[in-house]
Amino acid sequence: MIVGKKIYINWFFGIFIMPYDNISELPDRIKNVLPSHAEEIYLEAFNHALETYKDESKRRTNDSLEEIAQKVAWSAVKKKYVKNDDGKWVEITSPIVSTTTNSGKSS
Repeated sequence: MIVGKKIYINWFFGIFIMPYDNISELPDRIKNVLPSHAEEIYLEAFNHALETYKDESKRRTNDSLEEIAQKVAWSAVKKKYVKNDDGKWVEITSPIVSTTTNSGKSS
């Protein structure tokens, strides 16, 4: 499903989803909930995923290219941001530190 995204239709090669040129092109469902830095992360990850997974042989699922790009983008956002108790996306201030050593034993 393509929502709020530029597409390019070429009858010989098919339909291509165009990368976002800037944050203002992101769908409202992204712009209305994410802080500006998270929007930048989403945009960069989405565009990178479009390029990386346009070749179907590189995909691990049968999801559409847009679905994969959205999953990659949200995953990238969730590495730096989390929803707080009020449902707002906030930057993670302290990273979760693993107490597992290289040998797999807890320290």
